[in-house]
Amino acid sequence: MLTIEQVIDSFQQSVREVVQPFYDKYKRKDLLRAWKDGMFPQLGSIGRNKLRYFYHGIGLKVYLQDRAVDFNFGNGNRIDGFDEYRLLGYLESQAEHKGTWTLKGIQGELTKLISEGKLYQLDGDQNYYKQEARHLDPPVGTSFSLIQFYTLSTHSILYRQRKIRQNLSLGFALLCLSIVIVSLFLTDGDRFFIVRQWPLKTWLIWSCVVITFALGVWQMVMVIKSSVELSRLRSYREVA
Repeated sequence: MLTIEQVIDSFQQSVREVVQPFYDKYKRKDLLRAWKDGMFPQLGSIGRNKLRYFYHGIGLKVYLQDRAVDFNFGNGNRIDGFDEYRLLGYLESQAEHKGTWTLKGIQGELTKLISEGKLYQLDGDQNYYKQEARHLDPPVGTSFSLIQFYTLSTHSILYRQRKIRQNLSLGFALLCLSIVIVSLFLTDGDRFFIVRQWPLKTWLIWSCVVITFALGVWQMVMVIKSSVELSRLRSYREVA
């Protein structure tokens, strides 16, 4: 089983490996901006090994032969950042390391490394960085920030708008279905559902109603959550 520091080193090495083909081909270090400028598509393949990649929001995911690495760019186009979710996803993509770590275990180890002064975070950046990499920090007071760069992407806004429409449609349909079933039951339950002869059938029907209604409510909750995120993204865009 790898130690947390070995996991971090392996993750960072894989990140350097997957970004190098972009550096070599496009001669740019600001890969997110290059993507948004249309220099290359959001998803495709690159390099001699035809590595499959996918840009998302402020990050990049690339599929290597035996593993997948997904990371978020940091301030100043940094690529050495990581968090517990990225590290866990990296491990879970490898057969030999799958199941060796849990999210809670990684979080605990990262907290320990921070307390020991081996890791740190920057304002406006959710990534963790090694203490030895402080020389890569952007200048204090720089006008560039992770949040500002993130809000430049219309992809995130369009994605949330699409999710809102999908969740709203599905939630409305589920709620209507549960209301229709209840209405039929209350209108003529004895004849329609054969309640007296089949009490088990009644129990199953009400269970379906409850589950359908709960799923509908959950979809509406997701609509609210996505709407809040969308509103925040738009406000950040206005500020930026």
